[in-house]
Amino acid sequence: MSKLIDDNMLIEIAHMYYDEHMTQQQIAKKINICRSLISKSLSKAREAGIVEVIVHSEIIRPYKDIEERLKKILKLKSVCICNADNQSEAIAKEAAKLLSSKLSRCKYIVVSGGETIKSVANHFSPAINYPNVTFVAANGGLGETHWSTDANNICITLAQKCGAQHLQMYAPVTVDSAEAKAVFSKQRFIKSVLDKAKQADIALVGIGNSLQWSNLENIFFQDEKEIQSSDKNGVCGDMCYNYFDKNGEWIDCAWNNRIIGLHLDDIKKIPEVVCVAAGAQKTESIYIASQHHLFTTLVTDLDTAKNLLSYYTKDLFD
Repeated sequence: MSKLIDDNMLIEIAHMYYDEHMTQQQIAKKINICRSLISKSLSKAREAGIVEVIVHSEIIRPYKDIEERLKKILKLKSVCICNADNQSEAIAKEAAKLLSSKLSRCKYIVVSGGETIKSVANHFSPAINYPNVTFVAANGGLGETHWSTDANNICITLAQKCGAQHLQMYAPVTVDSAEAKAVFSKQRFIKSVLDKAKQADIALVGIGNSLQWSNLENIFFQDEKEIQSSDKNGVCGDMCYNYFDKNGEWIDCAWNNRIIGLHLDDIKKIPEVVCVAAGAQKTESIYIASQHHLFTTLVTDLDTAKNLLSYYTKDLFD
């Protein structure tokens, strides 16, 4: 080929192909050589540096460098950072797209409750139906007054939008005692849902910060003495309504001992746990949860990403 096509000809072929958008067949006909020689010439032009192909991933991933740093620092499989005027809506849309891209490989998808996951469900709009997928509630219900952010309700919304199935957990998120929890958890209609949840391919979860425990307990603990005696010391956040400490460990307290749903240890065993969370007040909770393998993928906003980098630097020197 070197005798037939010199560098000037390589440049001309590359110009016709990349700048004039001619097909290889059209180029071959124009300069009267075989098409296979055009293909080889284009490859040689790239190898010689005459043509440089640049994939501008920064257009669709403008924060790739920060994502890669956080992925390494937080020991995650994937990090996705969004930036928009409405940060909460932006991360919900991105998480919805991410979930849609994974449906074909899933049988069971565990879903937690909360405002953030509700927003993900609202933006969820896959192009085709997935009748073999089942969305499973991670916890019992929050009651009528909090139905919109209930995991059961969110599962219904997600399933309806892609022709999938859903399994609701017909129990309250918390019961009156640890003994009552033991009885409830053995009931066939609850145990079967928990068993399916433990088989999940993916979990879609939010994360709570250390300040949110009072809201939960004020709703479900009617006795003021119970609220006061429930051990909040060491609570650094919650996932699927499980309180965890600074070591990412499940806390032995009144609340945790009464909730109906997946245990933190169950969540850790799910192959992919997508955490959708943002906000300065959640920085510590997100950081701790990531360091102790409570989730594998993070969808967050730019401000939170920067806060996490700062928190990591601070953690190094503490």
